[in-house]
Amino acid sequence: MMIRPDIRAELPDISCPTLVITGSEDAQTPAAHGREIHDAIPGSRYLELPGVGHCAPIETPTHVTEALADFLTDLPVVTK
Repeated sequence: MMIRPDIRAELPDISCPTLVITGSEDAQTPAAHGREIHDAIPGSRYLELPGVGHCAPIETPTHVTEALADFLTDLPVVTK
């Protein structure tokens, strides 16, 4: 992680639907970082899972699955 370039300045350029999920107890990527990412990406959604650490899909698979299902269900249908 320390050697990866900082791309936060590019976050506002993201134009696709984006869901940011963080755990309130994530010590590696604190919720504040998730909120920062969410705030920088126009139109993104943010979900903070209480009591969850860094491995949200493993710790609370039902909550993560429900959040993804809701997010995907709300996306517009694109037809050619």
